[in-house]
Amino acid sequence: MQLICAVKLSAEFLRRTEEIQAVMGALNQITVPAFVMHHARDDCFVTNPSSAKDIAKGLVKSPKVELLFLNGGIDQGNPCQAQSHHGFNGIEDEAVGKIAGFINQTLKRSLN
Repeated sequence: MQLICAVKLSAEFLRRTEEIQAVMGALNQITVPAFVMHHARDDCFVTNPSSAKDIAKGLVKSPKVELLFLNGGIDQGNPCQAQSHHGFNGIEDEAVGKIAGFINQTLKRSLN
């Protein structure tokens, strides 16, 4: 049973790794302001906090890149699901507020 689970996990990891590599390769085509937010304690094996830094670095044509790490909240269950730090569980309002603030600030600058 453990071998089957390990093979399934490895296949899922490879599929997600390929998807992430495709996204990372396309980052240099983004030419609009970008906001990258991640939980500093995200334990998901696919989206560790260092990947957020890599995403921000890859946005070379974006006129504005903001990288933000949030802390706190509730971490329970599967580390790759919404009830963990991965889903900003317990700090949803803060996360949404930061996103909205970036959008509002960016719109104000573009209108002036």
